[in-house]
Amino acid sequence: MLFVGLFLAGSGSAQAETLSLPIGEWGEVSSHGHDCRPPFLKIEENRVIKRLGGGEGRCPIKKIRRQGKALMVDVKCEYDKSIPEEYLVEGDDDDDSFCLVVKSQSKILFNNTPYEICASAKGAGK
Repeated sequence: MLFVGLFLAGSGSAQAETLSLPIGEWGEVSSHGHDCRPPFLKIEENRVIKRLGGGEGRCPIKKIRRQGKALMVDVKCEYDKSIPEEYLVEGDDDDDSFCLVVKSQSKILFNNTPYEICASAKGAGK
């Protein structure tokens, strides 16, 4: 009986894991280096901001779930009307969700694309 109580208490605490994203401004890494002018991606506590085509997509976070090493993030984005259509991703999948893998404190994969924290971001250290 004691074992069952300990098992239930242990499994309850495992489900209570709070998932969060690495806050900061992130620049895409390419063959030309680390691009932080302006940073493409800004992660805040409750939303993600994507900068594209001279405008922004503001995406409040609805849900974060773990899938292996990746964090699957569901958002609902609102894009500036000034963003050209070719910059907006369209497809069969829900474009209001993305995958994020934290590689280190200063490196992430956002939808399988490498990013590094921008030095100008608060608390960023390289």
